[in-house]
Amino acid sequence: MQYGRWRTGHWLTMKSNGRLRQGLSLWRETIGACFSISWKASPFYTLLRLAGILFPSLLAVLTSLLGKYLLDILAGGVQRPYQAVPGIFAGLLLTAVCSAGIQKAGQYAQSMHEDIMGKTLSLKMMEKASGADIEYFDNPVYYDRLTTCMRDVSAIQYLMWNVLSALSACVSFCTIFLILSFQNVIYSLIILAASVPSSVASAKYVKLIYELSLEQINGERQKGYLQSITVDRAYVKSLKLFDAGEYLRDKYSRIWEDLFTRRRKVNRSRTVSTALLEFLPEIASVGIGFSLSLDVLHGMATVGDYSLYSGLVGQLWSSVLMFTSAALQILDNRLKIKNLQSLDELSNHVRDGGVRELPCVGEIEFEKVSFTYPGTDKRVLEDVSFRIRPKERIAVVGLNGSGK
Repeated sequence: MQYGRWRTGHWLTMKSNGRLRQGLSLWRETIGACFSISWKASPFYTLLRLAGILFPSLLAVLTSLLGKYLLDILAGGVQRPYQAVPGIFAGLLLTAVCSAGIQKAGQYAQSMHEDIMGKTLSLKMMEKASGADIEYFDNPVYYDRLTTCMRDVSAIQYLMWNVLSALSACVSFCTIFLILSFQNVIYSLIILAASVPSSVASAKYVKLIYELSLEQINGERQKGYLQSITVDRAYVKSLKLFDAGEYLRDKYSRIWEDLFTRRRKVNRSRTVSTALLEFLPEIASVGIGFSLSLDVLHGMATVGDYSLYSGLVGQLWSSVLMFTSAALQILDNRLKIKNLQSLDELSNHVRDGGVRELPCVGEIEFEKVSFTYPGTDKRVLEDVSFRIRPKERIAVVGLNGSGK
């Protein structure tokens, strides 16, 4: 019996580890694809955006450190304070100026970069579409994929923002975790353990609400249609003639009630569960603040230490929340990158591309020609033979799928 339990637990552990490795692999692939698109669009703006989103996090930590030393001086914990105060304020001013300048440069780079990425992605799809065999446009799978990629251009740009946010949160987390560990590594571990459940729950419900919105697209379309014909001048006479206004209003209300009930259920569940879980970081922060207060009273820490570490605790919580949300958004949107990459996997069957010059064309003859649309085995033309002479125009029309 114990052997069976061990085998079951071992299998579950292997399955969990396999999912974790698969998730990390997909995350790395998506990030790599985003950076590849970004770099091809503009290396300069890519680097500028990285600087604009990474350095402010480090400067915020530096500001907290300078604030700690200033509080220690004001509390009388530092000898000859008059010599240190000007340097600290000069450092605070410099970090503020650098942070504001870098953020402005990052905002400028983001605006310019998104335009360039949009152009690059649009040109890529135009190139794929114009160079693809005509038969692909008779394939609904290819056409849907192309349409989806065109629609997802803006989403891929937003996905790049998620990647940068995840990197910024990761750098901020590592820096703050290291500084907190110098004071007490237990503080960092407590905040990490308390923050992850609420972060994962929040991201999970964001995903559920998004999936629900996709499921309700048809219902929203029906609502829009009912409302449009009710207020459209072209239908007013017919509605009055058949006394259909009340019927349409009742149908609209029923559709709305069904959609609203499902959204209310998900939002109620999200509010209750996330509210309870978000108490954990708050409780951990209060406990750490109480512990730091005791250290100050016993002379084991300074007032500046209390200000620094209690502030860093909140920043650590925020970085965990930001990283978790961005990471899950990256995984959820990997399909958009996959659709874009799938266009590169298509290969043309026609080799010359229709650019060869023919010196003279007497007539064109089709002999026992058959045709099947991509994605199906049903022939719409079978053993068709005919000739086209100069100045003649021929149309081949398939009726009822028979081609005759």
